[in-house]
Amino acid sequence: MAPPATGLLLPSGPWALVEPVVAAAASDGVDALWVRDDGAPTARLAVLGRRYAGRLGLVVDPERRLPSVLAKELASLDRLVEGRLEVAVPAWSEAGLDTLEVFTGLWSPRPFSYRGVTIALEDARCLPGPRQVPRPRLWALGRSAPSGRAAELADGWLVAGARPGRPSPAVTDYRRREGALVGVVVPDGPGADPGAWWAEEADLVLRDPEAR
Repeated sequence: MAPPATGLLLPSGPWALVEPVVAAAASDGVDALWVRDDGAPTARLAVLGRRYAGRLGLVVDPERRLPSVLAKELASLDRLVEGRLEVAVPAWSEAGLDTLEVFTGLWSPRPFSYRGVTIALEDARCLPGPRQVPRPRLWALGRSAPSGRAAELADGWLVAGARPGRPSPAVTDYRRREGALVGVVVPDGPGADPGAWWAEEADLVLRDPEAR
C-alpha cells in the first residue's frame, strides 16, 4: 500500500502568521495545505497557490454558504491553481448534503436542476467549470461514515474525532467499498503521533492543530 498523503490545516490569521507555517510545511514535504471556511477561503487559497506547489484543500462550512455561489468560486479557483484543489464538506446536515449535490451537479458539463432543502436550481450551469476532470475530489467530513446519497456523491470519508489505535469497524466497512478513499483528521503539535491514529492505513492524514 502506498504511503498516505499528508495534509496540514493552517491556522486562521494574517499572512505574516501563516507564512512561516507554509514554509515549514513545504520544507517537511507536506502534500497538501488546507484552510477552513473563515469568510474568505478562496482568496486565501489563491494566495497559497502562488507560494506553495502542493495540493490545496478547503473545509467548507455549508451552514453559511450558498453552494451555487461557492461552486462557481471554487471552479475558478481550481483553474487558477492548475487543478490542485480538493474540498471537504460536513455531510451530516441537510445543508451539507445540498452542498455535495450542487457541487457535483454544477461541476458536470450538463445543465443541472435540483430541489433540496436549502436551495433549488433549474437548468443551472457553471462555466467555465473546474480544471480537474470530472471535478475536484470531494471528501465527506464527519465522525460517522457517509451513507445514502452522501456516500454516492463523495469520493471518500474524512474521519473526524477518530480514536487512537486500530480503525473502527465503520472505517473498515467503508474501506471495502470499491474506489472508496479514507482520510483521518489527527491532532498536530508537540508530542503528537499521527501513527497512533492508524494513519498508515489511510489515504490522507490531515493534521489539525485544533483537533483534540
